[in-house]
Amino acid sequence: MPTKSELRKRVKAYLSALTAEEKREMSVKASIGCIFQPFFEGARSLFIFCSTAEEPSTRPLITAALQNGKKVYLPRIEGEMMVCVPYREGDDFALNEYGIMEPTAEAAPCSEALSVDIAIVPLLAFDKDKHRLGRGKGYYDRFLSAFKGVKVGYAFSVQECDDVPTEAHDVALDYIVTEKDVF
Repeated sequence: MPTKSELRKRVKAYLSALTAEEKREMSVKASIGCIFQPFFEGARSLFIFCSTAEEPSTRPLITAALQNGKKVYLPRIEGEMMVCVPYREGDDFALNEYGIMEPTAEAAPCSEALSVDIAIVPLLAFDKDKHRLGRGKGYYDRFLSAFKGVKVGYAFSVQECDDVPTEAHDVALDYIVTEKDVF
């Protein structure tokens, strides 16, 4: 089994080989697959990451949620923690130290953030057992360890691997959504 570092390098190479058009087409398929899942349709609130150019676009998910009257929360890094910020269309964003757009509005209380129905999270790699490999800072694992709602990984199918190395603090997901499948 490759180490986490080796797996990160391999998946980053797969992602960099995709063209912008391939990513756009795959993002459309993944978002449609997610929006019509019972866990998404039935949710009243969701926590969702702001995607980068290397990830499937989360914009369609955010738009669909808002149009259907769902509360949307976006992450922001504050020190070693990730907080949830309630989002409304038109809110301001700023680029963080990792090159990710984050909302600048006031964060929600921790209890409110942890009571959200669904968390749609990024990942660098995943396996059929729904283990996720993140970028290595542990922000999502810390958040997900206390989160009681549905945990959904959102990725491209090229990010799937045979086995993701896991450690005791890693949190498995309930679902993985790609442009090809939801499992």
